[in-house]
Amino acid sequence: MHSTQHEFSTPGPIGLDIHNDTGDIKIKALPTEQSLVVVTANNVFSAKAVDETVVTLSPDGQRITVRPPRGWKIGRSASLRIQAQVPMGSPGVVEAGSGDIVMRGPVHDINARTGSGDVSAENVAGEAQVKTGSGDITLGDVTGPATAATGSGDITFGDVAGPATASTGSGDVSVRSAPQLKSRTGSGDITIATASGDVGAHVGSGDISIGCVSAGRVRAETASGDVSVGIAPGVVAKLDVSTVTGHIGSELDVDDVAPDGDVVDVYLRSVTGDVRLHRAGG
Repeated sequence: MHSTQHEFSTPGPIGLDIHNDTGDIKIKALPTEQSLVVVTANNVFSAKAVDETVVTLSPDGQRITVRPPRGWKIGRSASLRIQAQVPMGSPGVVEAGSGDIVMRGPVHDINARTGSGDVSAENVAGEAQVKTGSGDITLGDVTGPATAATGSGDITFGDVAGPATASTGSGDVSVRSAPQLKSRTGSGDITIATASGDVGAHVGSGDISIGCVSAGRVRAETASGDVSVGIAPGVVAKLDVSTVTGHIGSELDVDDVAPDGDVVDVYLRSVTGDVRLHRAGG
């Protein structure tokens, strides 16, 4: 298929501002001092759109901008694929109208949005802000805050060093670790491996599982589903737990003496499901 290539000298991280109304965007961060942008037609109707796509480097050499012609100018059948190879640690604002956004390698602060498609980033230094109308969101390790929202799709986080927020109308939420987390799904499960601070987990229909909590407050609520929470060894849990038609089970020791060590406030609610507390690692 017809394509154009645009190469720039970029000795360090380069800012990205990429929009594509009609297809996917793929970014690869590499140990390089050259940036390459390739615009490719996805079908025979898109050659003109490729040639009319504007790819520029800002006068100060700090930002690459990619702007295809607007969809109404190139016809409904046109579809483009935009690929960029940039130095590691490059930040970016990336927007797709209907397509996937894929980021490979270590990037910096990202703001990614697509109307309908998946978004993934392997490694983000700094902040990650991601939104899709309908699609999955997958973030690997993030050294700062992470915010993800999708109307319908799964959300997956790796290790997040800053506060994290995950919201989906219909889909699962999975988080490996975060110091603080707010999570919500209308229909789906929430699974959190490790939390070292405040956790909020709210589900309309689905299960909630938190593997290990070591500090802060836990508030987990589901209308229809089970709730399971693990308390870190040596940490005392102050409990406020209830279920309407399910069962409550706890493997924690009960003590009437005021604790001297770390305390986690645990608020758990289920309407039609079981609630279980256990010692993490047990």
